[in-house]
Amino acid sequence: MAMFLNLSLLGPPQMSLNEQSVTHFHFDRVRALLFYLVVEASTVHDRTALTYLLWPDLPAQSGLQNLRQALAALRRVLRENQNKTPFLEVTAKTISFNSQAAFFLDYAAFNEHLEIVRRHHHRRLGACPVCMKRLQDAVDLYRGEFLANFGVESAPFEEWMMIKRERAHLQVLEALSELTDHHLRCHNPAKAIALAQRQLALDSLIDVGHHQLMQALVANDRRNAALIHYERYRKLLSKELGVSPPRKTLDLYKQIAGNTWQDVTPMPPHNLPSSIVPFIGYEAELTYIAERLATSDSRLLTLTGPGGSGKTSLALQAAWMETPHFKDGVFFVNLNQAKPGQLQEIIASTLPIPLAERVVMPSHPWAWLRSRELLLVLDHFDNLIGQASFLLRLLQLAPNLSILVTSREWLKLRGETVLMVRGLDCPVEADVEQVEQFSAVRFFIECARRLAPDFSLDTPADRQAAIQLCRLSGGLPLALQLAASWINIFSLPQIVLQINRNLDFLTSPIHNLPQQQRSMIAVFLSAWRQLSPQEQQAFCRLSVFPSGFTVEAAQVIARAAPSVLLVLQTKSLLHNVIPEKQRQSHLTTGQSGRFEIPELFRRFGVENLQQHSNLAPKMQYMRHSRYYLDLLHRQIERFASGEESHFLAAIRIELENIRQAWQWVINQQDFPRIAQAQSDLVRFYTAVGEYEEATRIFDQAMESLAAAGLQNTSPRPTEPN
Repeated sequence: MAMFLNLSLLGPPQMSLNEQSVTHFHFDRVRALLFYLVVEASTVHDRTALTYLLWPDLPAQSGLQNLRQALAALRRVLRENQNKTPFLEVTAKTISFNSQAAFFLDYAAFNEHLEIVRRHHHRRLGACPVCMKRLQDAVDLYRGEFLANFGVESAPFEEWMMIKRERAHLQVLEALSELTDHHLRCHNPAKAIALAQRQLALDSLIDVGHHQLMQALVANDRRNAALIHYERYRKLLSKELGVSPPRKTLDLYKQIAGNTWQDVTPMPPHNLPSSIVPFIGYEAELTYIAERLATSDSRLLTLTGPGGSGKTSLALQAAWMETPHFKDGVFFVNLNQAKPGQLQEIIASTLPIPLAERVVMPSHPWAWLRSRELLLVLDHFDNLIGQASFLLRLLQLAPNLSILVTSREWLKLRGETVLMVRGLDCPVEADVEQVEQFSAVRFFIECARRLAPDFSLDTPADRQAAIQLCRLSGGLPLALQLAASWINIFSLPQIVLQINRNLDFLTSPIHNLPQQQRSMIAVFLSAWRQLSPQEQQAFCRLSVFPSGFTVEAAQVIARAAPSVLLVLQTKSLLHNVIPEKQRQSHLTTGQSGRFEIPELFRRFGVENLQQHSNLAPKMQYMRHSRYYLDLLHRQIERFASGEESHFLAAIRIELENIRQAWQWVINQQDFPRIAQAQSDLVRFYTAVGEYEEATRIFDQAMESLAAAGLQNTSPRPTEPN
């Protein structure tokens, strides 16, 4: 069986094996041997060296005999004879801990967190939320000094233990100081107080801890407590060391006592508009943005996505979160109405550039940025893509400037980091009982309750309709908001029905929405006009895919070259399919090799395809049907030859396309293909045991043929036995 060893050595040592506490060590030297081996797991240890470590005063042979006995006892405690992957690697001359075994060591995790922080390329440690989180994780592991209350009568072991203890002690104090300073800068004095007090609990004489605690107390409106603490600190230093507090802390005391203290970390300036509605969802995206803006190698970050995907709201929420982390401010620039040639003027008028510098260099005020640590948020950059190179000039001029852009189209600049904003996370059929856990549903409910305060998803029909609405909208906040505007006229199932009948239904009279966002038709037309005729035709042909598709399928069916797919992707009309395991985060760690069109936009594409005979819509659907039914048949043949896993995976991923292809041949009454596809589908559904699904699609086929008066031309599929 597999054993899992959990060792906590930061504090009084604790040990568990498969979650069962282990305390039955007969000798401390057996424990000491384990602790040393696991902490020094990267080293193979000579038996003679281990003997000297634990029994330095014994003759060599006696020491080796003791080591053999201790090793045997340790192996019994670790139940090595039952462990699939032993913890110890033992030879005649050496002993080591197996780093491939299943174990957790708090000391190793503590050091790993700190090492990652040390190596991280952040812009500034205090402005890096990723590193602050790791520092917090590290100090949370520190229960107390290394191997507290433990020792053996061996000078070499005690020396090793004291070196590790002192190093960990200094490391945790440094981490706590950084965290305290971070929370002071973020104007979170309560948290800063707790962290400073923890520093002093570990070292009552550490100057920085006392200074930070006084700052945190006065920032928390506890002026008298800060003054009292200074007096205690002064007396402690006098008693223990015969010295006075350092000048810096004395000056702080005088400022507090004289009511002249001012926060040394005032909130940086900003011009961010306050939101009138709560921000919902996009947790993973916010984390990603914070991580990227904290680094020195992601200074240009573009949030791109289809119209209505919530790019502006996300950028503003991220900007609010970043206000403590940019010393010279965070500034929001609305470029929605900007015309080409106005970019520099609008940015310059937004920044708090002193009048004197504007007068001295009216045409080039950008020197003011050179020494500033600042975040610039440029919203609605779509119409100014041709001026994107100016942003590179700003970044080259100002090494501490970061720029966050929202645009439906990538800037296509070297050094640009692109985050696709796809929409809120949506439930699927299996989530019907937990629909309100998904941000798309929560957002819709919030919008609906602003108009109908008692709205809720009480019935199964409502919850099912919520899933359908999310699928139709693709989680686009604008589409959900437009749908919610009808909640006092229609029930939720009726709203879904209306959207399915007519996409023009997604329209709203809300006055404070930009004109191009008052209907989803307007959003689509705005994106449509940015495409060349060739790209428009390719988009319409690609809309025949009801779900994801590969580059090969796009080329064969829609005659869309990879270069066209790339253009559509950069303009947010096409994106990579998110693997199922990542679907709630909307962030991918790699390319899936599949693409899809946002559902509402796909439906607009289908409407355009049907309206333009020159695009040969019937030919597109015929190509689609033949391609996927041929793919189904090939995979069935592979299944017959024994390649079951490949067969199942290849068909499952294309099942939506295969269902549409099947329905097409039914509608076209293509009986030879119906017969072949029927046989292939029966074999597939039999293999996977999905008999209800098989019955459903075959019954639908029979109904379609019956409606055409052809119910007797094809036998009813035999149900799998």
